[in-house]
Amino acid sequence: MAFFLVPGVTVSQAENLDFSKYPRASEISYGGVVAQVRPKQYIKLKAPLSGSLHLKVKNGTYEKGTVWAEFEPEQIALEREAMELTKSLHKLKEMPMVRLEMADSRAVLENRRDELQRNLAMMDEILAEPDLAALYLGEEHGDVGNSQSTVREMQARLQTQLSALEDALAFVGTAEQERVELRLAQLQIDRKDTELQRKEQESKLKLPFSGDLRYLAELPDDPETPLIMQSGDEIAEISDFSTLECDMVVSRSVMRHLPTSSLILEFPRQSGPPLRAEFERKESAELFGKPELIYIFGFPSELAGPARQLIGGRVSANVIVKLSTEAILVPKLDLVRSAPEIFSQKGWLVGVESAFPGFRAIAVGQSQVAVVSISSADD
Repeated sequence: MAFFLVPGVTVSQAENLDFSKYPRASEISYGGVVAQVRPKQYIKLKAPLSGSLHLKVKNGTYEKGTVWAEFEPEQIALEREAMELTKSLHKLKEMPMVRLEMADSRAVLENRRDELQRNLAMMDEILAEPDLAALYLGEEHGDVGNSQSTVREMQARLQTQLSALEDALAFVGTAEQERVELRLAQLQIDRKDTELQRKEQESKLKLPFSGDLRYLAELPDDPETPLIMQSGDEIAEISDFSTLECDMVVSRSVMRHLPTSSLILEFPRQSGPPLRAEFERKESAELFGKPELIYIFGFPSELAGPARQLIGGRVSANVIVKLSTEAILVPKLDLVRSAPEIFSQKGWLVGVESAFPGFRAIAVGQSQVAVVSISSADD
């Protein structure tokens, strides 16, 4: 650290510096920065769908959940009407038709079962009288033994078919089939109804939080005329001015070593006390192609009104650090003048203890050094 030496001033003059003439404070300034004030809650509202958008409200302040616009309300209404008719048709027509089709299917299966049972009874009679087998099958099957073997094979195939029919009849046309068929049809309707409900919800654009709504798109002269939007188009923005925050880019390395819990961002005003925001969190962001560390500060709710005037562009602010204890704020220039060689060689922290035994520096601001007596600091 280099300082300009004041001619005629020596190290011995450090003893003549009277700390009692300097103010005492519990905070110190680390200099000016550029910050940006904005609502803590702010988003741009984009079109989730493509189509005609009907605006429901004008620019203004609205509560969370307010429906401010709606996509294709006429089309959605027609789809809802068609869905309700589908539900009614299911009860009035499709349910009776399911029962009728079940009864027809069971009747066909029962007739086929009865036919198989008659054929099997006939096979039993043929096997009981061997001569009938040859007569039934014809001369091409040869002697009686071969005819009976063929009849047994036919009987086995018929019995297999009969067993399959009996298994089918255990389900077809029963109350269980009716329950399953009707439930399946109902689930298909419910799925389409759920999809329509989701579409209805997406078509109604609601404010995600309370705040000021401002349209970004150019509005037609006739409020009844819809806007033609594409999915992703920016429509409006909503800002909650009841809670404000500000950010600053931490460009100076010294700022990175400050205790964030003690940081305050102070905005001077032409009249009245300055506006203050306390540190809340830090983030990383890429600015102009390089990563930057960002500190975010929040204003207390009672300052949201006056702080709103700072919104728009970058504004000047001072970084304030709260000290761990009350200290004497000594100008750096006075310290250098009192002991130029010491502070030139040892810096602020070591220089204070070297030049002023019994005192030490606890913080180094932009133009001042916070000094405390060692005894009071130990207490």
